[in-house]
Amino acid sequence: MLNYGNCILAQRLLAEPRGQIYVTYGAKHLPGVFAILRATDPRWRVSSIKRMRTIDSSESYDSRLPGIPNA
Repeated sequence: MLNYGNCILAQRLLAEPRGQIYVTYGAKHLPGVFAILRATDPRWRVSSIKRMRTIDSSESYDSRLPGIPNA
């Protein structure tokens, strides 16, 4: 399900005509979506990330996002 959602979001972002896009999405989706976007066009970049917790995190919370430079 994670990969399916990543593909759908990436398709919509690639079809978006505006140059700047704000996306609110789950953190676990970001590496996969970013990889799809970069494979299509290496100019894609993440300009900022703001982490927000909607529920308390578990003891094993890991904020690293693999595949996203300087995240």
